[in-house]
Amino acid sequence: MGSQDIDFSPSFSMYMTTRDPLFQFTPDICSRVTFVNFTVTPASLTSQCLSKVLKSERPDTDRKRGELLKLQGEYQARLRELEDQL
Repeated sequence: MGSQDIDFSPSFSMYMTTRDPLFQFTPDICSRVTFVNFTVTPASLTSQCLSKVLKSERPDTDRKRGELLKLQGEYQARLRELEDQL
């Protein structure tokens, strides 16, 4: 702290949280930490709720939805590869 060196345990962890989505951390902090963003938007919350209901009410449709989402992700990855090649 300050001009003093202080020993600390390698298992030491510090968690900093903020409710301010516009908060900016200084560059020196950004270079030494890992950020985890747990932002919940109304759209993502709606999607999660609909997914839970669909899974319990229509498991077959939920399975097909999962397969289509996986296929969509594969197509998006392939599209990015093709764009990079261009």
